[in-house]
Amino acid sequence: MVLPVAQELVKRGKRIAVFALTTAISVLENSGLRYFSYEDLPQAQTEQAQSVGSRLMGNVDPNGPVSPEESRAYHGLNFLDLERQLGKEAAQARYDEMGRASFFPKTLMKEVLSALQPTAVVATNSPRTERAAIEAARDLRIPALCMVDMFALQEIAWIKHPDFADTVCVLNPAVRDMFVTSGRHPKNMVVTGNPAFDLLHAPETLSAGQDLRRKREWGSNGRCVVLFASTPEASVHPFTGVAGDPTFPQRIETQVRAILAQRTDVDLVLRRHPSEEQSVETSAFVHHSPRSDDINALLHAVDIVVVTVSTVGLQGHLAGRPVITVSGSIFDSDAPFADFGMATAVHNETELSHVLNKTIKETSSPAPFPARARQSATSNVTHEILSLLDGLAPTTGGSD
Repeated sequence: MVLPVAQELVKRGKRIAVFALTTAISVLENSGLRYFSYEDLPQAQTEQAQSVGSRLMGNVDPNGPVSPEESRAYHGLNFLDLERQLGKEAAQARYDEMGRASFFPKTLMKEVLSALQPTAVVATNSPRTERAAIEAARDLRIPALCMVDMFALQEIAWIKHPDFADTVCVLNPAVRDMFVTSGRHPKNMVVTGNPAFDLLHAPETLSAGQDLRRKREWGSNGRCVVLFASTPEASVHPFTGVAGDPTFPQRIETQVRAILAQRTDVDLVLRRHPSEEQSVETSAFVHHSPRSDDINALLHAVDIVVVTVSTVGLQGHLAGRPVITVSGSIFDSDAPFADFGMATAVHNETELSHVLNKTIKETSSPAPFPARARQSATSNVTHEILSLLDGLAPTTGGSD
């Protein structure tokens, strides 16, 4: 969400400093934007931060999406901030119970913003560093804008407060209405769409998807192409405290493999989340989509999308693909794709087998996404940021 908006602001002559949080670093390295990360903060260079970070970070793959140095700085600074809030014993107890979900580095973000002196702060609805940045901006009287990625069914607990961000940009009218009903003033809630999805509809994305399908030889001889997009399962829900099963995504992948194992008319493409193990066992009809594959193009290279709670479910729907969601995650209520008419929900392996095989039977090769005029969510959000800077009244329109 942040990247296209930041790039558009640069085109309009604004100076941008992006705080690249963990896995975003690899994306920003090739963006041409100025950015910094936890590792770059002067606070991260202290012996105490390094020591605490080393204790908490565990084993980090040097070739993974987050470097050991970044992980050390992230854990060290966040835990020290937690100690400043709760005291040493209480901070350790909270971390032992919740892990990274206990982090909320508001004091650190006040220090960062005081040093940077930005004209405005833009962040998404992520619950830790980004939420802390917006609350720190409020305390420092810096205008702030929050971009909500999807439904915000958990995040509404804090975004609904009138003093959380000067402007909140949301996906569609249903999300806006939910916030207004919960207490936000309509003038502060703007339907802009999600900038992360703008590229999904670009002609070059469609073309790239068809090229990917052809080069990988997916769908040859009329085979249907099924994508299973995985997402990690936490051991505990960061908001509700409900215990989760981290093996859940792998169990669902195993079920999907088993259902399709005897079929030679289907290609199964496995796409794991960047933070998950990337070693995927493949075969003649089972393929791996590495994290280097553009997800927007990938969705135009497949026929059917299966997810648990991944955002790929929403993207698949927007790309015109049938979407199947497998229930059982502690995050089910946070990604109600089926409730919004975007997917078919299944609740066990038997249902999954029935619905998946039925959908395969009904699905033909993908047709190009219909060309139609769409307002750019990136342009909509950029307008709201510029309005915030200029002191103009926010719009009430935008794309849904």
